[in-house]
Amino acid sequence: MTKIMNVDEEMLALIPLSYNKIVGENEVAKMQSEFLSLKVDGIKDKAGLLKVEEAHKKVKSTCADIEKTRKGLKEAALVYGREVDGQAKKLMAMLEPIRDHLGAERDRIEKEKEEVKHEAERKAQAELQKRVDTLESLGMAFNGVQWVFVGDSMSITVQQVKEMSNIAFEHFCNEAKVVFEKLAADKIEKEKTEQIEKERLERIKQEQEAEQAKLDAIKAEQEKQLAKIKQEQEEIERQQKELAQKKIKSRQVLLESIGMIGSNAVGEYSFREIHISYQDIIEFSDEKFDKIVAAFLAQIKSIRQEEERQENDRKEAQRKEQEEKAKAQAQKELDEKLAKEAKDKEDAEKEAQRLELLKPDSAKLLELTTYLKGIDISLSTVEGAEIFKTAKHKIEGVVLYIENEIKLINKK
Repeated sequence: MTKIMNVDEEMLALIPLSYNKIVGENEVAKMQSEFLSLKVDGIKDKAGLLKVEEAHKKVKSTCADIEKTRKGLKEAALVYGREVDGQAKKLMAMLEPIRDHLGAERDRIEKEKEEVKHEAERKAQAELQKRVDTLESLGMAFNGVQWVFVGDSMSITVQQVKEMSNIAFEHFCNEAKVVFEKLAADKIEKEKTEQIEKERLERIKQEQEAEQAKLDAIKAEQEKQLAKIKQEQEEIERQQKELAQKKIKSRQVLLESIGMIGSNAVGEYSFREIHISYQDIIEFSDEKFDKIVAAFLAQIKSIRQEEERQENDRKEAQRKEQEEKAKAQAQKELDEKLAKEAKDKEDAEKEAQRLELLKPDSAKLLELTTYLKGIDISLSTVEGAEIFKTAKHKIEGVVLYIENEIKLINKK
């Protein structure tokens, strides 16, 4: 490895020397100092242009030589790199089968060790599950920490179940079986006592429900009779109310037929100054109501006759007023038409006079546009030429404006 690094360092040290045969860094710095300051003072500066061209040729030739040298050096480096890669691939092709064989042997033994470990864990788990099944068959329950009987009379932790010897576990299970059998016997006795009490309470409940059924039947019959009486009373009230509503409706129809209008907000029927309340409509006798309606009818007829006469007078007055307005409007429109015709005539005469006066000016303005179009001067500098070009463009805008205005004058 050390030898290869020394060879690389030697090759790297030779790179600047290879380029120094063409040009060194000091020479390039000198070119920068001399050539970057070169300027050509316009197209007439032939001497300055010649210096720039000669310097450009020299720099261009130097760049071409450097590129040619670079390609030659790089080709040698590529050949060297391919040889290095080829030797490495050859050695790796010989070593890889050895490496893969040794790795496969190591992995096989590790797998066998893992299988032995898993088998031991499986057997231990199966034994643990067998003990758990035994505890649960004895009626013990797991509370998240340990297996216990109801009332915590006996208990055993998870750690104890795992680590206890078979003899010790069997002894614990025998003791637990005694406790389990006692608890089972107590449970049977308790369930028997509870069943006897349950049957006694059920008999009492059935007797009470039978008595309540009798009371409910009596109550239902009473409620049925009361509902029937209430229904009959409601039917009588409904019929009476229906007759009253029909009577009220017929009176309302009569009032509406003579022109009166009902108002729920005020609670009355009315026509102009004639009024009768909803309450009076309901409470008045037939004789009294008929007399009032006859009086209302006479009053309404009189009111309508007077209103009709007033309406006819109003319409006649309105007709006369409209005739007067129409005459006045026609006269106004005639006067405005005559005035407009006179003004239009006067404006036309003034416009003709104005155009006549503008004709000499139009000729002069056309001469001005011809003059402006012909302006042209020769300038010696680019800056002056640009200024004249901008001015020429603005002059063309002035010429176009004058020509457009003359066209408008001539159209008129």
